[in-house]
Parts: sequence; C-alpha cells; structure tokens
Amino acid sequence: MTIKINNGEFIFFCCNEGNLDLLKYEMKIGYSYLNPGYSTGRFLTYKTTKDILLNEIEPVFTTRWAKSIKKVSKQQLLSQEINILSFTNFNLHYFSLLDEEAQDKEVYEHFDKFNNVNLENELYYDVVQVKPDEFWIGVHSKNQRCATFPNSDPKILLPDNSPSRAYLKLAEAQHLFNISITENQKWLELGSAPGGASYFLLNNKALVWGIDPAEMSPLCLSNKKFTHIKKPVQHIKPEEIPSDIEWVSVDLNLNPKQSLAEVFRISKDFRFLKGILITVKIVNLDHVEYIRDNINWARDRGFDHIVATQLPSHKREYLLVLLNKSAPKRLIISSKHA
Repeated sequence: MTIKINNGEFIFFCCNEGNLDLLKYEMKIGYSYLNPGYSTGRFLTYKTTKDILLNEIEPVFTTRWAKSIKKVSKQQLLSQEINILSFTNFNLHYFSLLDEEAQDKEVYEHFDKFNNVNLENELYYDVVQVKPDEFWIGVHSKNQRCATFPNSDPKILLPDNSPSRAYLKLAEAQHLFNISITENQKWLELGSAPGGASYFLLNNKALVWGIDPAEMSPLCLSNKKFTHIKKPVQHIKPEEIPSDIEWVSVDLNLNPKQSLAEVFRISKDFRFLKGILITVKIVNLDHVEYIRDNINWARDRGFDHIVATQLPSHKREYLLVLLNKSAPKRLIISSKHA
C-alpha cells in the first residue's frame, strides 16, 4: 500500500542522537521539493511542495519517516479524544526519542502493549514522544525500509562480556534484514578487532575469519571456529581466505572509497557469496554526498539488491547492505535502493 502526501502536507523524520545535521544535509541535497519545518532533538518535519508518494523518498539518516497526522499532548493521547484503538486494525508503534529517564512511563505502559510485528498489515501508525508533553502521530507503510520495528529498532541488548559495541551493529542488521546465520556458515570480517561482531557470529555457531592487525578478544581467540589473520586488510591476498565465504562483514577505519575498494578486491572471486554488510564512516559532512556514488559502485559490480541505512547503534556512519542473486529471497530489503 502506498501513502500519498499532498502538496502542503507534512512528513516527519526521526534520527539517531547527534546525527540531525547529517539528516538535514541529506534532505537539502536530495529532496529540494521538501521544505524544513519544525525541529526538536532527534525529530523534524518537512512540508512537501508537490504531490508525492511516501515511498518515493528514503533518506539514509532517518530511523523512521512517516506522513504526519497531528501533534498531541499527553492528556489528548490518553483521553477518548483520540481513538487509538481504531488504529490497532493495523500495526501501532509507540516509541520515545527522549532519554530513558525522561520518557513518560504511564504513556509507555499504555501503548507498549500495542507494539507488534505483523507482516500481514499494510499500514503502521506511529506514536512518537519528542518532548515530555509532546507526541506526534503519523503513518508509514510496510514497504518502507525496516518498517516492522518501532523506530526501526529491534531492541538488541549488548551482552556484558561483549568485546565491543560492534556486536550490536551486526545483531541489529541480522534482525532488521532477516539474515539467517546457520551453524558453520562461513563469514569473513574485515576490521574485526577487538571482536564484538565476531563474538556475535561465534555465538550463532558460524565459522569466522577475522582480519585485523590489532589484538582480538580472548573470547574469540579461544573459540575453535575463529581464525585471526593479524594483518592490515591492504596486505591480505585473496588466496589467504577460503573461496567459499558466504557473507562478509566490514567495519574498517579507512576512508569510504578505500574501504570499498579493498572489500571488492578481496571478495570478487568468492564463489558462494550471498552478501556484504559494510559500515561506512562519515568523517566529513560532504561524505553524505557520496552515498549515491557508493550505491552505484556496488551496482556496477553486480550486486542485485542494495540498501543504505543507519542502524540504531550507529553514530556518524551508515550500513550498506549488498546482496547477490544467491541471497535468500526472504531477506527484508528496501524497495527504493534495490
């Protein structure tokens, strides 16, 4: 189902902490027909100057975008003035953009029971807390990126003993895009130290080859399913890695162009490659302008489906999901970049 936005109507956008400038810049260079409106914290609105469909736009640096319906207070939200129950014929997503201590516990307890993941429903109504007494109601469709989780967040918990927060990046990608990690599935990780993502894969019984000149966590090194190649990625020869790798995860401290070049150099002859998950760093604001170039780079190298998105745990970075024809068809991908 598509959602029409008429000329003069508003769309709201949510983003990660500290990334509002990235989203604003992306909107400025990519969506000239949207005029900035209201902004607070991690939330902003844009007014369209022409009739559009909501799925025509897909900014990378937003965790949720939706057609804006109305702004309400807590009293209005909990009263009979707004019949929220009528929305539950569809999916209802409630989430807060405030720090945990500032979230309204009464509203959370009232609405959290409605949060659900139902792929049968076409529409998802969003109730978003942006200030202690300010809530916005909107609607998005299931064919938008990561549509089935409130604010695109599967709420992964970081284990206390995880070597790093990279655990969250891979775990979130696995949940959001429905990637099946099976026993003895072969993964290559470029930029593996200290081992957060490798630890996640090993917990799922995958076979992991980690490339990084830095030290790995003993939690990974002690696992028989892990192989550490202690070299910079630039020094790796393709013959040092099994040719039947199925998935590649990348989180390198290199500039985006060099990182992508190394990924392709190493993986281009993998016979059973299903996909590559690349974390791309945004060092300067103008790196936002290169996102489309990176997508085209991947498409020119034969990848059939491509998604660019920010994960809930991301800071100044985004994820490129590159899928081959051999990738399982059940993977949940974006409709626009694909």
